[in-house]
Amino acid sequence: MNSYQLALEQEEYVIGIRRDIHKYPEIGGEEARTLSLIERELARMGIGSKRVEGGIVGMINGKRPGKRLVLRADVDGLPMQESPNNLKMPKAVCSQVAGKGHTCGHDGHTAMLLGAAQILNNNREAFNGEIILAFEQGEENGKGKMLIEHLRRKGADGCFGIHLKADLPSGTVSVESGPRMSARMDFDVTLIGRGGHGSRPDLANNPLDCFASIYHQLQEMRTRILTPFYPLEISVCKIEMGTTAAIIPQEMRFAGTMRFTHCEESAKPAAAHFEHVIEKTCALYGCTYQYNRRPVPNNLLVENHFVCSKLAEQAVVTALNADALIHCNPWMASESMAIYMRYFPGVFAFLGTMNKEKGIGADHHNIHFDIDEDVLKLGVALTVEYATSFLAFKGDLPFNKSLQSVSELLAGMGK
Repeated sequence: MNSYQLALEQEEYVIGIRRDIHKYPEIGGEEARTLSLIERELARMGIGSKRVEGGIVGMINGKRPGKRLVLRADVDGLPMQESPNNLKMPKAVCSQVAGKGHTCGHDGHTAMLLGAAQILNNNREAFNGEIILAFEQGEENGKGKMLIEHLRRKGADGCFGIHLKADLPSGTVSVESGPRMSARMDFDVTLIGRGGHGSRPDLANNPLDCFASIYHQLQEMRTRILTPFYPLEISVCKIEMGTTAAIIPQEMRFAGTMRFTHCEESAKPAAAHFEHVIEKTCALYGCTYQYNRRPVPNNLLVENHFVCSKLAEQAVVTALNADALIHCNPWMASESMAIYMRYFPGVFAFLGTMNKEKGIGADHHNIHFDIDEDVLKLGVALTVEYATSFLAFKGDLPFNKSLQSVSELLAGMGK
């Protein structure tokens, strides 16, 4: 098969599907319209599918039995208002639902997988084995994890997915092996002081004073405690306290995340230091504390398998060209694709979508986020090429698969 030519023939369809989904974004766990659209399209293609908890699974059987490969796309939007403009001009399409937007690229992921499904189904005689199409709900909020449990029970030999990436040049692809997206540990702490009148802070123990010291020490951690050779990011993203200007509150609550790519080298010392800072600083400021969620180090990161990565690199060269290959640093965001990779060896490819001439390059989860629709056909071509290459691969694929269920895996990691 000429994957690129076949993808080019699907380009208008893929862009149309992407725009349809983009107009009507749905938050994780509420994607009724999006899932119905996917089911309708798969049925039109003659692909069998079924709705499971957490999304939709479709099946394409090749000429003869063989390996199984999961092709995954996420379908959910975000609870945020989208701007009708990107960084330079009006967007080609904008959300028509107030307070909701596809500002991460999942609409493009779904459209690309549907385009690839059409090609693979039309060319079933060209490969052996089974393609498992996984359309996952709620990637952003964890509502799709039972879809992964369904796939774990069904079994597969590998997995593949694509994420559009706002800071890579349009049309470039990163598929190198090793850590690609970070693991994550959340924290949520309530500080309890002594409330009082705003006119007499000396008679109260303001938990905000305690937090200010904690926050400074946590930001300082990367230069004082952690090695610079293994990245870790910490962000406090939520603070709750107070009711009015004249009352010092009794309590305040703060929550956030730490993102990392190496558990032993960065996550474990960071978690230990976090707890040390909370304990000692609260004692110094006359406060007590309680954990609503304690940071738990874990290995739940997106990590491309070294053999699958080589297959993916060749797929890029074959379907696109060698100049499309690009290397990039790990993305410090986190992704449910990490869970798939505990059960199936695979690749999570980054497809660049930054195009300054078109005003495209705002970060994911930004109101001005936009994608260069010209790259969608490239994602379709790469998906088809990787799928057929993987199913035809006869070499060794060493992999240490988790034997736990998804729920057990996440519970052990504090999720």
